[in-house]
Amino acid sequence: MVQIGLSAFIEIPHENRYRVHTFNFYVYPGSFGSVNVKFLCQASALEFLCRHNFDFNKFIYDGISYLNEEQEKVLCNEIEELSVATDAEWLVYSRIISSVLCVGNSHRLL
Repeated sequence: MVQIGLSAFIEIPHENRYRVHTFNFYVYPGSFGSVNVKFLCQASALEFLCRHNFDFNKFIYDGISYLNEEQEKVLCNEIEELSVATDAEWLVYSRIISSVLCVGNSHRLL
């Protein structure tokens, strides 16, 4: 998955029609700490995206990062271990802590 589209419809009753607002979001499986996901795709998929003016720079640099449940658990464990981390280790994980919230089993977009 590289992009999510969302459309909101607003009814205009006295005109018997709808107004629609569409939003597209790039999603990118970024790396966090030891969580470094392999990203695989078919050549034909890349060709299709190129033909349809997909912006690969926005996808990578501006895409919304996400974690699955297993990746979140790994990352949460690493963050919990920071209580005994050295200053050097703390600097490595400062980006993670500032961009990831681990609350129970909830999954949040970053």
